[in-house]
Amino acid sequence: MEEKHIKNKKRMLVVGASGSLGYKICEAIQKFFADTIELCISDYQAVRGQKTAEKLTIEKNNFMEIDINDATSIDAALSQNLTSVIVAVPQKELLVQKICNNRKIPCVDVTAFKNFPEKLRQDIPNPESAFIVMAGFFPGFCGVLVKSFKADFPEIDQVDVFLLQNKNANVGITGIHDMLTIISKQLVDGSRGFNNLSVETFAKQSFKLREINHDEAQLLQEKLPLERVTYYTAWNSAPFNSIIHFVIKHNLTNFLIGCFRKLKINLDNQQPDETIYLKLRGAKGENSQNNMHEMVLKFHSDYEMTAYCAAFMANYLTNEKNLQGIFYPFEIFDASDFHFLEVNQENAIL
Repeated sequence: MEEKHIKNKKRMLVVGASGSLGYKICEAIQKFFADTIELCISDYQAVRGQKTAEKLTIEKNNFMEIDINDATSIDAALSQNLTSVIVAVPQKELLVQKICNNRKIPCVDVTAFKNFPEKLRQDIPNPESAFIVMAGFFPGFCGVLVKSFKADFPEIDQVDVFLLQNKNANVGITGIHDMLTIISKQLVDGSRGFNNLSVETFAKQSFKLREINHDEAQLLQEKLPLERVTYYTAWNSAPFNSIIHFVIKHNLTNFLIGCFRKLKINLDNQQPDETIYLKLRGAKGENSQNNMHEMVLKFHSDYEMTAYCAAFMANYLTNEKNLQGIFYPFEIFDASDFHFLEVNQENAIL
């Protein structure tokens, strides 16, 4: 078996490779790390997984049939000389991480909610491997940017983060569900999320972004020397935002996602323009114009950025043999670590 593996390459497994995000992560690994990483993929449906392997032009032996609810199938896959794992599919019991820990394989997970790392810490109180959690773009890279922003401008104690999403974004149903869940959460003061407005300018156009209670904002506020971190988001279409606001106001999120799943609606609309913008604004004191700093970044795609970041973090872990513990991306990385990204920047710190 060993002779079939590409000499000197490290073997990285993507769990959930046939999904919208998982497939993009595979493409990112091949784009950035083809010289050093041998890509392996998994799916619980063998036929679909093999088709994914063919599309990615990887060896048939590098497809592994895994049921994330079955420890035996996970352990069998993780016994095949892997150096890192990326989980791009939701789990109930965190079996992949538990078996990664037993086998001392570092693992990256893109789950967007802080209850995941909280459960992981309960299940694995003394990690023998390294785990990066909430390891995508929003959350993930965004938190890294906030930390570096604060380091560059130490006088600020308030940071507002604005994400302008694109209604053309090619995301899976899980991604839509996660975002709707995030923006539906009540704010800290008990008021409705995705309701309070902030008018922001991107590419010389004004957009109404809405305040949300994002788990990453809470974590940054707890762990960084910042008094307040507030996240806002919206899409680049006022009618689309009105529909989303209606869905949230009337608690229709689960109903909407259920319709998507039942009708097998394909959300990959193949639109070429998925451009998104991220703005950070820092100040000293609440509502103060003193020591105001701002940074705007432009990206090609939300899911593409999430895939790039997850691939980069997993590659990093393959080279950090002695790292143990459960980490948020901002606890390990600085913005400068992501210099490989092709980003259009205005007043950026990368």
